[in-house]
Amino acid sequence: ELTRSRWILFALAALAGFVAIVAVVFALRARYAGRVAELVRLRHRETEQQHAALRAAHEALERSAAELEHMASHDALTGLLNRRALAARLDAFLSGPADACRALMLVDVDHFKSVNDEHGHHAGDIVLAELAARMRAQLRGEDLIGRWGGEEFLIACAAADAAEVQEIATRLVAAVHARPIRVDGTALAVTISIGVAHAARAGASASVDATLRGADAALYRAKRGGRDRAALQIVD
Repeated sequence: ELTRSRWILFALAALAGFVAIVAVVFALRARYAGRVAELVRLRHRETEQQHAALRAAHEALERSAAELEHMASHDALTGLLNRRALAARLDAFLSGPADACRALMLVDVDHFKSVNDEHGHHAGDIVLAELAARMRAQLRGEDLIGRWGGEEFLIACAAADAAEVQEIATRLVAAVHARPIRVDGTALAVTISIGVAHAARAGASASVDATLRGADAALYRAKRGGRDRAALQIVD
């Protein structure tokens, strides 16, 4: 009987040991599983942070590329297209739909040299920037405007007929003439002259050079006519 009791006690002790071992194993597994889950969460968080950093870097690169493209194609002072960018678009603009008339306007600031000589180049810069803003406000969405060089601007205008494009040019002259430009407390009366070259008929296939020559000739007439006005040249 004693031996039997001992075997029972031994069996119970063995069972208790086994249960304890199983408990330890499950506890270790649970701890390991928790650790693994935590590592997975950390890794997932790190991956999300890396993806967010990559997205931010990609967006920054896109912004930088857009800024560089804008800097390469726009005049820093006026914010208008620069000569290179505008010239690149003129061929496509002038060879638009056959039923559309096209016109180029060459704009020159009257007596601009005297502005620089009497008030300094800083004043000249303010005048150019203000003129660009006033002219851009008078144009339509389909028109192009750029700084052609120095105090000259070039406008590529889609118009139904010569009368309409002449009206637009007159409106530009009036917008500049309407009020002086203030520079450091001084009111400067500034005017512009515009030479307009317009296709003789819808679908006329005048080259860019020929149209520019027509605009230049019209600008010369506007200057000789007293400035502060627009003159029209029909181009075949």
